[in-house]
Amino acid sequence: MDMSRIIIRFSILAALGCSSLSVMFSQSALPVILDTIAVGGSGGMDYITCEPKTQRLYISHSTRVEIVQYDTKKHVGSIENTSGVHGIALASEFSRGFTSNGKSNNVTVFDLKTLTVIKTIEVGKKPDAILYEPTTKRIFTFNGESENCSAIDAATMKVVGTLALGGGPEAPVADRKGNIFVNIEATNEVVQFDAASLKIISRWPVAPAQTPTGISMDREKRILFIGGRNQVFVAMNADNGTVLANFPIGKGVDGTAFD
Repeated sequence: MDMSRIIIRFSILAALGCSSLSVMFSQSALPVILDTIAVGGSGGMDYITCEPKTQRLYISHSTRVEIVQYDTKKHVGSIENTSGVHGIALASEFSRGFTSNGKSNNVTVFDLKTLTVIKTIEVGKKPDAILYEPTTKRIFTFNGESENCSAIDAATMKVVGTLALGGGPEAPVADRKGNIFVNIEATNEVVQFDAASLKIISRWPVAPAQTPTGISMDREKRILFIGGRNQVFVAMNADNGTVLANFPIGKGVDGTAFD
């Protein structure tokens, strides 16, 4: 589909009780469109990454990444030749951005200040989600067709290892303590692995959810929030895999967020 505008929204999603999980909605808490920013061009969009310090949005846009200054609502640049780009990860301490290019099986590295391309890095087949893990200072791409993830040293910009995940990975989240959790759609599981050793620690079923896609985390309370394509959303204990609660959601879930 063609999309030429990004909509910035603020919404209240969920509230956590002391002894149970509940989701509370009211008319006053419904999402409200605050503004729109013109991006232009054609082609589908996927992940969007925000850098609050510079107030920039990095928007995957088919064959390139668009950069928008959201305080001024101005388009400030593009990263070209990112074929089938899905996501953008930022390693701000190195002033580098990394894109997962799903059609060319590589990662484009660019300078966050000048927006110039530094290099490309070959990874697994069909890299989709991508994230920066701060304790190891590594970029991880999650490669759908090769059913693994690639670990890239953000400083040297070299692949330092791969990890077979036992199925095509969907969305990941890092706890910022050295652990990464990633949904595996075909097996209806969440896989936890160590970002330093690249060893799997746990595999947990997400039932009653199925075909898990989006995942987010309350890092303080150690709770994972996982959306299933069977229209079931679960909250999971990130230390032992216990499903704490579940509730129905709409069709076509692709991401979740925790505020």
